Amino acid sequence: MWRTAIENGSMVFVLQPRERIMANPPDVGVPLFRNPDTVPFIYFDLAPAYGFMAGIVEVELAARSLIPAPDVTTAEIVTTARLRCSPAAAITLRDALNKALEIATQFREQAAPLGAIGTGTLN
Repeated sequence: MWRTAIENGSMVFVLQPRERIMANPPDVGVPLFRNPDTVPFIYFDLAPAYGFMAGIVEVELAARSLIPAPDVTTAEIVTTARLRCSPAAAITLRDALNKALEIATQFREQAAPLGAIGTGTLN
């Protein structure tokens, strides 16, 4: 915001300080989110392709699919999802995956069968 003042017989414009912004805002905790029943489950066996374009992280997810036929069953890799997100969102996804893998490693080290016991956390 500007204000006027007279200095040495001349009118000058003086910039008034704005509201101060806190460098470290208080922690507001985990934001609330909705959990609709219609949200899809995405299963994948591999992430065969990835890229970055126009500020967006791109990851293709794929899974092995069995194709039955009368004489022989074949397998092929099919795309299950195309993930697009900001770099900041990609970092949170990477961190969540790393934490989930740490939990899986702990179960493996305890010789518990994978999938027999599950646990989770809210970031």
